[in-house]
Amino acid sequence: MTKLVKLRNKDSGGKPIILNPNGAENLGVFLQLVNITQNVREDWDEGGRAYFPAMLRSTDVSHEFMVEGPIAEVGGVRRKSLNDMLELAKDRFKKSAAYVSSIPDLLRGYKTFSGMLLISGREIVKVMEKEGAEAVFEGCERSIRLSDQTLANISAFSQLV
Repeated sequence: MTKLVKLRNKDSGGKPIILNPNGAENLGVFLQLVNITQNVREDWDEGGRAYFPAMLRSTDVSHEFMVEGPIAEVGGVRRKSLNDMLELAKDRFKKSAAYVSSIPDLLRGYKTFSGMLLISGREIVKVMEKEGAEAVFEGCERSIRLSDQTLANISAFSQLV
């Protein structure tokens, strides 16, 4: 997107608008971390796909066992893995927020779109933290989706920006 903006958009002086590519990358990684965590059960159930990084789970436990194993045996691993993944996401959130804030007002549509994704991702992280690892790894809807009211609030907020 940063290349497209540079090629297409100009500031008031006619110079290309250059967005911070590291900031855009942080936003992309933040959203990807949230998506991977949010879909850990769905990805596994739909074909044994495991996008959850190996570095964030115990070396003693396979991804399959972490997802399918008895809660009594994998509960602690799930909690640690979820916590580590969400901490990574929150670290990228801070960097992503700085990036979204730096997008010039001339690119209002892109800034609003990016801001809505950022806020939605952060709200999903809060939901996953509140509901906990067992609910997330089991794919419980309440633990991985935003409520209709939260989505409506985000949408209403975007109209104010």
